[in-house]
Amino acid sequence: EGEIGKTARLYLDALKSYKKIKIDRIKRGEKIYDKGSTIYKGIYIDDDGKEKKIALKAANEHTRRYLHQIVMMFWRMSVIFKDEESKKYFVNEYGFCGFDIIMDYYENGDLAAKFSLFKTGQEKLDLILEIAKGLFYLHREKIIHRDMKPDNIFIDDGNKPRIGDLITMHPEEN
Repeated sequence: EGEIGKTARLYLDALKSYKKIKIDRIKRGEKIYDKGSTIYKGIYIDDDGKEKKIALKAANEHTRRYLHQIVMMFWRMSVIFKDEESKKYFVNEYGFCGFDIIMDYYENGDLAAKFSLFKTGQEKLDLILEIAKGLFYLHREKIIHRDMKPDNIFIDDGNKPRIGDLITMHPEEN
């Protein structure tokens, strides 16, 4: 079977559990991030015809080179992130459009840019606690994030943190 066969099988399994989004459902907008990865703001038209603000993480040589890891990440997400608890802590990723990853867009940006939203000590403590709960959830499922930093924590409309860049997740080693 080899590595290519294994990757193809995992890719098909991931596509069964993760939505493949047609290009005509995506309206790509302005570039909002360009440090290693390129991310665009955009619109996703869902099955009901409703428009949702999204971020589109464009495939590059790195993502294509690590397709196997990306497919494994999507498969793990489809297995792990099915309950309501997980939806509180993580960026919602809708699926693939080609090799591009379609995920929620957060107007408030990331923690690196918007830490000033949290003024009081209690607000900062609540923020840290929510991030810790998300990490605890991952570790309970035997998953390590591997790239936790303020740039990968997004702030939703309720000023709650959402852990993103889940492509770096990896099973814990024994």
